[in-house]
Amino acid sequence: MKVFISSYAAYNTGNLVGQWYDLDDYADHHELLNAATDYLNEKLPDINHEELMCQDWEDTPDYFVQECLSASEWADLFELVQMDDPDVVIGWLNATGQFDIMGAQDAYAGHARNEDEYHESLYDFWCEIAELPQHIPEWYLDKDAIGRDMAQDYVHDEETGNFYRNY
Repeated sequence: MKVFISSYAAYNTGNLVGQWYDLDDYADHHELLNAATDYLNEKLPDINHEELMCQDWEDTPDYFVQECLSASEWADLFELVQMDDPDVVIGWLNATGQFDIMGAQDAYAGHARNEDEYHESLYDFWCEIAELPQHIPEWYLDKDAIGRDMAQDYVHDEETGNFYRNY
């Protein structure tokens, strides 16, 4: 994840000065913001750069893409950056608009290429649990309808392919 940081003061004076920062290179948001402020003070020492602005983002969840993040939003973003596998949380963000690491991990229900594949896996899973007798013909049950009904309790993020329980 990368962000291009400048300051409102530099922008307002017509100085389009800033720099790209790779979030993986910084331990936390304090270190990142201090580096950005130091860079801006070096390039434009006569301007007070107390309000930083994020002018562009790369590979960052839409939830965080904005000009100005609060301290807690920066902390959340760095918590996400430091995760080994952030896709579960990113999918939850995309599907629900909520940043909740524990909630995402608790609600995570699997991954599939598409909803049909996921419906099929749900159907197979529940048939196995229900221990349906082998003698029931496959055509007797409407797999699509059963999968759709079961999927009503799930939300899906198409970008990551993750499914989450929404109950």
